[in-house]
Amino acid sequence: MNIATGVCKYSSLTVDAKKRFLEESIETSDFWPPNVVKLLGYKHTEQQYFFDNNADFSAIIFPELQIIHIVSSTHMCRCKRCAPCHPIHGAVDEAGNDVVAYTLHADFFINPLTTITQPERN
Repeated sequence: MNIATGVCKYSSLTVDAKKRFLEESIETSDFWPPNVVKLLGYKHTEQQYFFDNNADFSAIIFPELQIIHIVSSTHMCRCKRCAPCHPIHGAVDEAGNDVVAYTLHADFFINPLTTITQPERN
């Protein structure tokens, strides 16, 4: 099964989720200079970032855009496809049946979608 990268608006998250993300994220401009991104569920060495397989999810927060990309997770959901410029991304904060995408735990969302499965982390 192909699983899309999940995308959600920062405003769709609960206050507790935003607080956790702020406290636990790694801030870097290595991916998208000169803009800063925040990483969750990643490990860092001197030369690279990689998924932390012990984390429930790995995500990239784009503070300037106020969006989060969930690139790996133990949770998935059926959702709408994102904008045409992101055809392999799913809007995990919008109900739909276009794609299956990685998502965050339902407790992180103000209005969560139903999680359909919990795959092994890859």
